[in-house]
Amino acid sequence: MFETYETVRLDINHTLAFNPRYHFFHKKGVNYGPYIGGLLAYETWTIQSRATTTLGQEEEKGNPYAGFNVGYIWYPSLKRKENPRFFMDVYMHFIWKLDETESQVVGDQNYQIRTFAITRLPTIHLGYRF
Repeated sequence: MFETYETVRLDINHTLAFNPRYHFFHKKGVNYGPYIGGLLAYETWTIQSRATTTLGQEEEKGNPYAGFNVGYIWYPSLKRKENPRFFMDVYMHFIWKLDETESQVVGDQNYQIRTFAITRLPTIHLGYRF
């Protein structure tokens, strides 16, 4: 999200997200296979400066964003069991920042924030349905 990571440390504090999905396949009460989804979210984080002139200064910032994701959810035991539990969910996000803030300021350092971001590697969730 930030153009210069060398002089800043980010700690995500909170994320509130609405992430509906459309699954293309449904079997035995389970959504599986490829899906697409929308995303509306707001996140806050703490930015700590690592620059020598403002070392240790912190600011709490927040940004709303929207986007979509594409993914695939896989249940290894879907063919064998009536109600599979363990799953693996792999997806990628495409995100647009909604507010018009051009930069984030910590002390006297100005950090440019990107308006569009794509997760560089897929996110992988391992889960268990109860």
